[in-house]
Parts: sequence; C-alpha cells; structure tokens
Amino acid sequence: MEVERIFSADQIKIHPELASILRQYTKAVIRANPDDVLDFSWNYFRQKIEEGDAKRLGEWRAEASNELPSDEPGFTN
Repeated sequence: MEVERIFSADQIKIHPELASILRQYTKAVIRANPDDVLDFSWNYFRQKIEEGDAKRLGEWRAEASNELPSDEPGFTN
C-alpha cells in the first residue's frame, strides 16, 4: 500500500462535517471538565453513534411503513 506524501495544505482533504463535530465535542469537554478525558470521549462518541443509529432506524422505519401496501389484509399504515 503506497502512502501519498503531503507537501502542502492544498493536498489535505477535510470532511465537511469535521469542523462541526470537533466544535461540538470540544464544547462538551469544556462544559463537563471530566477527570478522564479519554473515557469521557469514548462515552461522548458512543452516544453520538447511538443517536445516529436511532435516527437512521427511525428514518428506515418511516420509509418502510410508507412502502407497505395498505389495501392488503394484515397490513396497516
């Protein structure tokens, strides 16, 4: 696996959501002022993942319920 060397800042590609994620995380750490930042961070991002999973699951369920045929017996919308 060849690693591309970075020679200038123009070569660095930053995901558009990264700044917002880091800003929210930094604020949470400052507010909580935890004794164990690593443990706090693990819990913080685990919660964010669970929230994202719940949101995606809700969207999936809503989408799936809209696709169910309502005129067949046993199906309800």
